[in-house]
Amino acid sequence: MPVFARAAAAGARAGLGSDIQANNSPDMFTQMRLAMHTVTAAAHQHDLETRGTGALERPAVDPATVFHHVTLGGAQAIGLGDRVGSLEVGKAADVVVLRLSSLWHLPVIDPMATIVQHASARDVETVLVGGDVVKRNGVLPNAHTQEASKLMGAAWERLDAQVAARGGVRPELPDGLWDQVVGAVNTNMA
Repeated sequence: MPVFARAAAAGARAGLGSDIQANNSPDMFTQMRLAMHTVTAAAHQHDLETRGTGALERPAVDPATVFHHVTLGGAQAIGLGDRVGSLEVGKAADVVVLRLSSLWHLPVIDPMATIVQHASARDVETVLVGGDVVKRNGVLPNAHTQEASKLMGAAWERLDAQVAARGGVRPELPDGLWDQVVGAVNTNMA
């Protein structure tokens, strides 16, 4: 569970990332939304249970804070804040340009909230890495996407039998696993 807000409040450098792509999209837009909603849900759980949704005044963390943790805050957390994470002279020109003109964004009243709460990978117009354009007009110009798709399909064909032999994509869970997960989550959220 995201504990970045508590970690940051305690003075720790905290970032957001993705480590499990099996159950959630690994794109950072999804991660920002999940983090914001999870932190807010945890912070307001008692009020929700005792007073209902009318008790909620605002999210426990604002979009700008969440955005910070996937950009400069994340870079600082891994010791790269002096090289990446913000647009500054002397830092790598790593830039993501978003197209926020689609119907699901309009009207854009608060650009930061629109990015954190509504944007997705489909809105990425241009990407520069170290100043080099790696995506333009929503397309990876030098990507071999058909070849990559074929390789992924071939990899799954090789793995399919092995996965089936181990109980399938969703094998039986070991006894007591959920008790351990709940215990770990409760510890994180305390």
